[in-house]
Amino acid sequence: MPSKLKVVLFTIIFFASSTLAASTVIKLDLKGLLQYSDLVVVGTVKSKRSYEEKGRILTSIIVSQERVLKGIAPKVIEIIQIGGKTEKYTTYVPGMPSFTVNERTLLFLEKPKNAKTFVVTGMSQGKFKISAGPDGKTQFVIPSSLGGISLVEKTPALPTLKKTDVRDVKLHEVVTSLDALSERIKALQE
Repeated sequence: MPSKLKVVLFTIIFFASSTLAASTVIKLDLKGLLQYSDLVVVGTVKSKRSYEEKGRILTSIIVSQERVLKGIAPKVIEIIQIGGKTEKYTTYVPGMPSFTVNERTLLFLEKPKNAKTFVVTGMSQGKFKISAGPDGKTQFVIPSSLGGISLVEKTPALPTLKKTDVRDVKLHEVVTSLDALSERIKALQE
């Protein structure tokens, strides 16, 4: 086989395989997350349960909200996401955020039309873990891994987002204090 053909085949296989295990979503900065979210809350995961419904595996995550940064939130919030693990089946959806019981989180949530539950905005882009810093007092927001997500920039066919704030470019690459991020969220809503 000629070497040029080998290179072309390798390139096709490489790029095809790199997108097989990824979910494609619009890249959202902080303004985009706020724009698409009905709620932004700080809360603690109280329970997580996977179940089968209509041939799909779904996971219900119950969060007790501690603080509301956008919207009007009930004290207990239910998030439903596709994927999970039951006794018989495991379904993994690349890019879905993972949750653990007793984990403190900052969540950007949207409520699908006619739904009683919420989904995380932008898949893993809308979930941040909260952890105490070295002093044991300062709370820090730790971005979720964006592994399994192919982020795409908006196009004219997609809803227009406002210009990206330079400070938000690295939102999912840096750890910041919860107080500082809360202030930015508040300022963007004014």
